[in-house]
Amino acid sequence: MESRINGRRVTYMLVIRYLTEEDGGDYLCTIRIQGVQWPEWPKKIGKLTVQTAPQIQPNINSIYEKEIGSSLHLTCESHGNPYPNIIWKREDGQQLPTGGFQSRGATLNLTDIQRNDRGTYICVADNSVKPPDSFKVELIVFFKPLCKPVQSAVGQAKNRTLNATLECIVAGYPQPSMKWIKETENGTLTEIDDDDKYDITKQFSSLLQNDEFWYTLLVKNVQATDYTNYYCVGTNKYGDGETTISLFETMRCQGLLCPYLTAPQIQPNINSIYEKEIGSSLQLTCEAHGNPYPNITWKRENGEELSTRVFQSRLNLTDIQRHDRGNYICEADNNVEPPDTFKVELIVFLKPSCRPVQSMIGQAKNRTLNATLECIVAGYPQPSAKWMKESENGTLTEIDDDDKYDITKQFSSLLQNYEFLYTLLVKYVQATDYTNYYCVGTNEYGEGKTTIVLFETMECQGFNCPYLDEILPEMKQKGETGYLNCTVLKNRYCNVVQWSRVNETGNPILISENETIIDQEMLSSEKVGLGKYDVQTHTNENKTSYMLVIRNISEVDAGEYYCSLTREGQTSYICDRKTGILYVNETVYCQGTDCPSSSGPQMEYFMAFLTLFFFCLKHCIT
Repeated sequence: MESRINGRRVTYMLVIRYLTEEDGGDYLCTIRIQGVQWPEWPKKIGKLTVQTAPQIQPNINSIYEKEIGSSLHLTCESHGNPYPNIIWKREDGQQLPTGGFQSRGATLNLTDIQRNDRGTYICVADNSVKPPDSFKVELIVFFKPLCKPVQSAVGQAKNRTLNATLECIVAGYPQPSMKWIKETENGTLTEIDDDDKYDITKQFSSLLQNDEFWYTLLVKNVQATDYTNYYCVGTNKYGDGETTISLFETMRCQGLLCPYLTAPQIQPNINSIYEKEIGSSLQLTCEAHGNPYPNITWKRENGEELSTRVFQSRLNLTDIQRHDRGNYICEADNNVEPPDTFKVELIVFLKPSCRPVQSMIGQAKNRTLNATLECIVAGYPQPSAKWMKESENGTLTEIDDDDKYDITKQFSSLLQNYEFLYTLLVKYVQATDYTNYYCVGTNEYGEGKTTIVLFETMECQGFNCPYLDEILPEMKQKGETGYLNCTVLKNRYCNVVQWSRVNETGNPILISENETIIDQEMLSSEKVGLGKYDVQTHTNENKTSYMLVIRNISEVDAGEYYCSLTREGQTSYICDRKTGILYVNETVYCQGTDCPSSSGPQMEYFMAFLTLFFFCLKHCIT
């Protein structure tokens, strides 16, 4: 038992260590008063809920074997506090046979089972108490063999003591028996034995499913008579399956064990950067060596088509224009890994071109609000940039970076090498600022410009706008209901309204989010069904009022309440915040027979005076 004293209040805290499920239940706190019978002692009941992580009951098998067209009902039972949510999903991430990637509920019904339904299913139980529990069930489906080649056509040179490897994956359950068959010149089929001419092996791979098997046929010392079709055949009690692999002749050795093969290498006999003017030409020759001799191709890094034809290893660019700038890639490949590449950047001298990020910007006036104008300037060599303002008589004046304007150069990974982002911040927008602004870029090849219009709006625009009206203070007696009204101008960036306060221990408490009460306590029996807090909303045009209702006010309810406007999914980001104060007094009205009527005009004036007085305590004096 621990106690804390705060003024006239004493708090007694019951500490229960090493909690178990049996510790959950109701605890009775009583105050013993001498001379008073026990039934009349003040009492309060506290309820302790002990949360436990979920545990799945293993009442189903971990492996099931089913035939095509049959059904299977899987029930996954679990316990925990609070009661866990249960979902089913597939271990490989594929859709469930019932549709969707997850199935909520303890039961998963699989009907008309097919081959693709085989695999591992996972039941997951979670109640937000770590850790969640899971149980795996493997479904094995009986089906006739299916065969697929790793490579449907395999090439190899002849008469060089070279071998050819044919590979086949056989799937089926129960496990199929397997054989290789060769097609002779007259079309007959002959089963192949594991002997001096052929090696038949069974491979293993972590990439295969449980019902898949990898078989290899090694044809040794390939000769002309070996160029034909080979059949991989699997058999079980449900039927047969087969696939065909063709062995064909090549001029050079194929495969990882071939002699003399070398990966391509490009000779760096050209520059990696070229600077060219409009209308000029450029010839790029890419040379490479390797065995076999590599094929050489040119392409643009951005995926656009080349504006000219490629002759062998040469790329000829004629009458170069602005759109020809960028990176060109030479690639050498001879089917021996890895291929080699070389990148050439073409920079084209060009006069500046300017474009606005947004051609029209709105902002309200006379509210100490700013407006941001942004412009992207492209050109090579790098242009100098300036901002111009159009006056009422149509003349243009260059803008300086001063107390009225901020001119900055921004950087972004979304811009190309020759693009630059410039920003003009117009501070404290007034009526005289509504006009045309010009972003001008200049280099030795010419000049470019674009126009951005700043126009008047009724409301503030942008991320940093104020969206909350001031909150009038509220003064109430104990036991009454208080109302704090927060008027909100929502927008697409900030659309979540929160009420919160700081408790006696200095910890923040979130009361509500939009119209949902987060921290709620129910009132005593005489006000059954009512909570301590409520949020009432009222919308008028583009503004919404979120009124916080505080019932059965006591001394602990006095203090500051915060209305915050945040972003959905980013509630730690505060767009705007206002403070409302609740004052609680024992008695705020006149007492005695000489007091004026509580419904008379004198009392209304008195209450209005007190409201203004406490409002000034918060705002006017500071």
